[in-house]
Amino acid sequence: MPAPLSLAMLLGGAPPTQFRDRVARWVARQLRDHDALAVTPIDCAGWPASTPPPTEIRKNLHAADGFLLITPEYNGGPMALERLFDAADLPWAGKPVAFVGYGGDSGGERAVARLHERCVARRALALPGPLLCVDAYTRFGLHGELYASLGEPLRLSRLLARLALCAGALRAARGAGPVAIPSVSAGLDD
Repeated sequence: MPAPLSLAMLLGGAPPTQFRDRVARWVARQLRDHDALAVTPIDCAGWPASTPPPTEIRKNLHAADGFLLITPEYNGGPMALERLFDAADLPWAGKPVAFVGYGGDSGGERAVARLHERCVARRALALPGPLLCVDAYTRFGLHGELYASLGEPLRLSRLLARLALCAGALRAARGAGPVAIPSVSAGLDD
């Protein structure tokens, strides 16, 4: 049996004890059903904005085969997660990224769109079909229970299966040697 894929679950939003932990607990419970993924949760709100990510976070990101970003919609978006994409030496290129957004009517759609742009800029593989949890503030319990499901468990399971498939294929490609990832504009000037 192949080694499990290393998945970094990046938590954006307010620091612990806030609402984002309810969503993260629910996602973590769903991840238990995916034996192919070894998950490392990373709190992205835990360091000052003016400093680079701590060494431990950098190590975990470099070791990851793929990323699952969990972000709220409020206040215009995922500042802590965006700061990670701005750190020049982090390994986004050639790795898949899946998104879980949560919020009110939009379910985090605008925040996910901002992060998607960052993924493209860093040449990461942003997977289509994010999980958007609408009206999350009334549907997630204190300990991560999901009330009044709108199909989120099945949609998350499918998203994780796509993430595992892409992460495995890209890990195998990286194992075969350096992977050249062309710029989006490559060949457009000809």
